[in-house]
Amino acid sequence: MKIFSFLFLFLVTALLSPSALAVSKGKKAGWKKGYYQNDWQIGYGFKSCIMTVDALADVEMSDVTQSNVVTENRKSIGALTAQFTHRAGQKVSFGLAFTYEQTTEDCIVKIRNYESKVGELTNRYFTATPLLRFNWVEGNLVMFYSKLAVGLTFIGDSFDNIAEEPYDIQSQKQHYFGYQISPVGLVIGRKLCGFIEAGYGSHGLVQAGLTYRF
Repeated sequence: MKIFSFLFLFLVTALLSPSALAVSKGKKAGWKKGYYQNDWQIGYGFKSCIMTVDALADVEMSDVTQSNVVTENRKSIGALTAQFTHRAGQKVSFGLAFTYEQTTEDCIVKIRNYESKVGELTNRYFTATPLLRFNWVEGNLVMFYSKLAVGLTFIGDSFDNIAEEPYDIQSQKQHYFGYQISPVGLVIGRKLCGFIEAGYGSHGLVQAGLTYRF
């Protein structure tokens, strides 16, 4: 329900914003046919692929510590992404995106019928992805696009031990392949715009936010 409420408010704000209601006069055209040349984008994403990577860490953690340690109650703050894009032509743009996401999860020791929480593991994910965007439909106030981003994700972790015994649990992966595949995205507005996109990867299953074009 929170996701649908967020998307509804985003669409209403974007459609009612002054930039969305403005009439194009071709001012400050950044490209030779009247298009803006660059844009900054700030977005928040839901359900990124980071949660899948965390799930795989359970087995690795158990094998390395040689005890039956599992993680439960995984939570994420969501994916926060800042992106810069430069238009290379009428349809094609390229750029660079930086994403931050943080997860927390309970570490549980399970031995036969006994189980006990020994602490909390916090993972911080920093992802840098060069990207390619194809603007397949573009009008005065609306643009539809697809996006492909490929890069690396780096992990920093910390463990808060609450057990009497000194446990030291760490994530086994310190970096891995980062990516985002977004088949469809929508920008509404002229200079200060709202956007929403759907895909899969480190930016989120659904991402929405603001775009500033210049």
